[in-house]
Amino acid sequence: MKPFPFVLTVLVLTCTCSLSGRAQGEAAVPFLLLSPSSEANGMGGTTIALPRFDPTASVFSPAQVGISALTTNVRVGFYPTNSGLPIGYTLQDMSYTAWAASVGVCLNDFVDLPLRIGIGLAYHRVDEDLGTFTITGSAGPTPIGTFEAYENGSGIVFGVALEYLLRFGFGYTFRSVESHLSPIGTEQEVGNGEANGNANDYSFLLDAPLVSIVEEIAGDRLLSSEKVRPFLDLAGGLGWNNVGDKLVYVDPAQADPFPRTARTGIALRGGVRITRHTDWEIISAAWSREADDLLVTRKQDGTWEYQSGLGDIQFGENVIQGRSTDDVTLRSGWQVQVGEIFTYRIGSVKTYVAYDTRGYTVQLAGFLKGITEILGSDTPGWLTFARDHLDMQYHSADYEAQPGGTNLTSYSGVSIFLHGWPW
Repeated sequence: MKPFPFVLTVLVLTCTCSLSGRAQGEAAVPFLLLSPSSEANGMGGTTIALPRFDPTASVFSPAQVGISALTTNVRVGFYPTNSGLPIGYTLQDMSYTAWAASVGVCLNDFVDLPLRIGIGLAYHRVDEDLGTFTITGSAGPTPIGTFEAYENGSGIVFGVALEYLLRFGFGYTFRSVESHLSPIGTEQEVGNGEANGNANDYSFLLDAPLVSIVEEIAGDRLLSSEKVRPFLDLAGGLGWNNVGDKLVYVDPAQADPFPRTARTGIALRGGVRITRHTDWEIISAAWSREADDLLVTRKQDGTWEYQSGLGDIQFGENVIQGRSTDDVTLRSGWQVQVGEIFTYRIGSVKTYVAYDTRGYTVQLAGFLKGITEILGSDTPGWLTFARDHLDMQYHSADYEAQPGGTNLTSYSGVSIFLHGWPW
């Protein structure tokens, strides 16, 4: 008997890449090109250079796990509801969800060291549910069964960071991927058209706190006082995602490549903190731009190969000047935060289909700090503890097509943060 014609699903999903990247050549499991961070997605999906609170940002940038470990912490992030997929060919029942958890330990909390050292460990999982499909046989359209199509990826992330004037973070991800796309076989025996594989991510993030560096070199607080401290940070990031061999569904001779991707970008963040009873970020703004390239090229004979290095990315033209070039996706975005209570974000993505992003975050930390400032010495101990060690954030993001502003999809996420030592 012939294989079932449901293989159409495979063709739809593997011969087209999502809005997350400009396709040089087809790659398997394109859901790995979707950023799961609701925080980052409101700002164009920028994750490689700007330190992020949301632990799901480490799915694209494992160095985030290292940078966050410069403060001893436990973080959890998850989707309260499933998201859709930002692709024009979305099947009706498609859904997408993700969650991540991380632990970071700053060694300086336990031992004296000449520089700050943080070590972090994280786990994340991303699931794409493609829905339930009817299986028909060669004799006609009469259903003979159903099939659940899905894909998922999970990863263990190791991160480390060093701080001495500059903050440097590195992260490495060990990822496993499962793809179940179609039933293949005879009417008497139906098997899964499935593939399993392993891939790795690694990234670097360098953050320069310019105000602190100037004051350290000068040996005095030239730009700040005991109660008011401005800050201005310049950061850069570099990384590679989904570095693996290939995925085999049926025939090893027709194996598909992983969606290996190179990323690089820069970010600038500044604002003002007050330091009376605790560090309180009164107002801040951040900007970031990054470029990514799918490192898969297809040859005329149907074979494929991976590009090396940054592929077609030209750092000066793409990242510094913000100019589009062939096969490179540009992401950029702004955010403004007020009182560690509310953050508003906008962004844009220039790929084979351009789209805009918008998002916001509501944060608990600012409310706790504001209440304790009002209460002063009358603040109860439990509230002081909550202010110093607890934060919770709700993130929301929307993708909108250009032109017209048609909603492509929405993301929402919750992040919980326990930090500081000793507790």
